[in-house]
Formats: sequence, structure tokens, C-alpha cells
Amino acid sequence: MCSSDLYDYLLARVLENPSQALPRDLLERVSDAQDMLVDLNSGPMGEPRWLHGDLHAGNILWDETIPAWRAIDPKGYVGPAVMNVGRYLHNFLAEELTGRGEDRATPAQVALCEARAQVLAKSLDAPYQTLLKATLVDLTLSTAWHVQSEGMTVWERVRALLDGLRDRC
Repeated sequence: MCSSDLYDYLLARVLENPSQALPRDLLERVSDAQDMLVDLNSGPMGEPRWLHGDLHAGNILWDETIPAWRAIDPKGYVGPAVMNVGRYLHNFLAEELTGRGEDRATPAQVALCEARAQVLAKSLDAPYQTLLKATLVDLTLSTAWHVQSEGMTVWERVRALLDGLRDRC
């Protein structure tokens, strides 16, 4: 297995060996995520890189000794460079909205994810759609894992967010 094929491998494992029966529409989304990953591997930011695997604001700290920002608690995946952004864009959407005192319904989460993607697209000089695809691939894989371990309530909770992001890709 080529190191840049890790996400494809993980998505394939979900399709081939789910630990419990997954809903057909989630399996279809996993298959769609595999297709998007092919595009991501060959597109901008598609070169294989070491990936953090769980990048979010709580894992980025200021190091006074350097001084510089550091990402802590890496998972050590290898994949297309853009995948570092995918997890960051969809992590803690509802929690951030709640912290701001805003509505945490799905449309607000989709809008927040889009706003994050727009800011990072400008900062990274990367196509906005590429960042959204990376988000959708990572969220799809994460959802499949969580449904397998925690049950269908995860799917019921995340499905609308996946659909909202999918409509924008």
C-alpha cells in the first residue's frame, strides 16, 4: 500500500468489513468519498504528507520557547496534504456555535464550516472546493467509524451535515 493511499484503504475497510450493518445511504456516501479522494490525491495539495490526524483549535498551542504555534497530539497519518484541513474544518462546529450563543442547527454548522473553508482557502491559496471535499471525505470516514462503535444515533445526528456539505461540493 502506498502511503498516500491510507484514506482510501480506511474507506475501503468500512465498505468491506463493517463491524455492524451500516445504512445503505451511509455506505453510498463512503463510496462517494473514495471518488472524491481520487480527485484530492491528484489535485492541488494532493502530494503525500505526514498528517496530524486530529487538528483542531485545542491541539494548537503557543510555544513561548520558540516562539511559534505548535500542533500537539498528532496521530501520524500519511495522505494528501489537504487532508490536514479536512478534520479542522468540521471539528467542533456545534460546540463553537454554542459557545458564541448561536443556533447550532445543521444550517448554521454548514455555514460555519463554509466560513472556515473560505478563510483557509485564502490563507493557503487553495481552491475552496478542494477544502470542502477534504472536509467531506474526513467527516464521512469519521461518521462511519462512530456509527460502527456508537450506533445509529450518530448517523441521525450527522447525516444532515454531511448532506449539506455534499451539496456544496
